[in-house]
Amino acid sequence: MKTQAFSDFPSRPGDLIENLALFCRHLREAGVRVGPSEEIDAGRAILQADLADLDEFHLALRSTLVRRHADLAPFDRLFRKFWKGEEIVSSESPPRPARRSRPSGEGPPLSWPGEEERSSRSEERQETVQVGSSREAPLRKRSFETLTPEELDEMEALLDKLVWRLATRRSRRRVPAHGGEEIDLRRSFRAALWYGGEFITLARRTRPIERARLVFLCDVSGSMDSYSRFLIRFLLSLRRFTDSVEILVFNTSLTHLTPLLRVQTVDRLLDEIAEAVPGWSGGTMIGESLDAFLTGYPSLLKPESVVVILSDGLDRGETDLLAHAMQGIRRKARKIIWLNPLLGDPEYAPLCQGMQAALPFVDHFGAAHNLESLETLITQLGV
Repeated sequence: MKTQAFSDFPSRPGDLIENLALFCRHLREAGVRVGPSEEIDAGRAILQADLADLDEFHLALRSTLVRRHADLAPFDRLFRKFWKGEEIVSSESPPRPARRSRPSGEGPPLSWPGEEERSSRSEERQETVQVGSSREAPLRKRSFETLTPEELDEMEALLDKLVWRLATRRSRRRVPAHGGEEIDLRRSFRAALWYGGEFITLARRTRPIERARLVFLCDVSGSMDSYSRFLIRFLLSLRRFTDSVEILVFNTSLTHLTPLLRVQTVDRLLDEIAEAVPGWSGGTMIGESLDAFLTGYPSLLKPESVVVILSDGLDRGETDLLAHAMQGIRRKARKIIWLNPLLGDPEYAPLCQGMQAALPFVDHFGAAHNLESLETLITQLGV
């Protein structure tokens, strides 16, 4: 049997707590014995229920509000009418007073928690954000190495949309917040116990913007030349939106780019980076570079740090040193993400010695050859 969801029914205006109190009042008018203790029990029960499931919500209320067999029929009748949004006809009940408008400055309108949870789950399913309209979809799938100068300009506009979403990504956690956009049912009902079941105040909560420390290590060796310039553009665009990002590049040595970011234009900055980085587009020593990061930048490696390595894994150095450096980074950082542009090729397999040495310490291994692959980074940066 298919489970019905709240979204299948018209919603009744108002907040969940207010509607629960109003529903109990209608039950009393119909002769169902409902007192403050039953209302509080009902509130506790729906905290444990899936608010997106109407059948489960119905069972939670009926098991706490109905004490007599004779009350089952009126309860079910009123439940269908009230929670499906139909008008309740009661000749004895006084008309429902108009809702008091919220004075300005008291916070956003209250929301139905089931809708918030469904919206949150929908956002989490769609964290692989698709920026731009349908006409931009082909461009999102184009490999960076095939972009024309005109397409590069258009791609940068899409990048700004993507990095704004990444920089302002909200946590999946809920935290107490005055003026938050959601009602915290558990804390609201707990507070009501001190006032005989009366809801004097409504506790609120919100999803805070994540402030994880992001450390990007970008390979600028010759084998990455088709991708590294665009990937650096992506990182520079991200840095404009948040200061919780550190950028380093490597080939045969490691260079910290963040101090160079005083330059405003991307093209000029890329020129300065090319001058500051010795051997740009030359060979690569990944193990030596990661070991230099591990030993030379301890302040960037903290328990909240997420290390993102952008490299094809083609290494001329010692694989044992690469494995040792990766193990040390993994021990200190929250997460390691390795993005490899070659993974965009369906026939690619990470068989080179460098990737084989690094992969045991990687939490996520993904592609980085087009905008669509970078969009998945939003999901992988989640806690």
